[in-house]
Amino acid sequence: DMDLYKPTKDGLRVFYPLMVRGGVILVHDYFNDDYLGAGQALDEFVNENALVAMPIGDDFSMAIVKS
Repeated sequence: DMDLYKPTKDGLRVFYPLMVRGGVILVHDYFNDDYLGAGQALDEFVNENALVAMPIGDDFSMAIVKS
């Protein structure tokens, strides 16, 4: 739960390659208007890596799954 652009983007860059197949990263505050950087970082990472993000149903978070 990094909230801001840079730590969210850096975390995705570091941890996604280390994940096992089927592993999940949750990005909190994706839909939070007070923390727009988290959503921007996830959107960029997903686009750069041809991934798909999906909402998890808590009104704040998105998930990406390592395939």
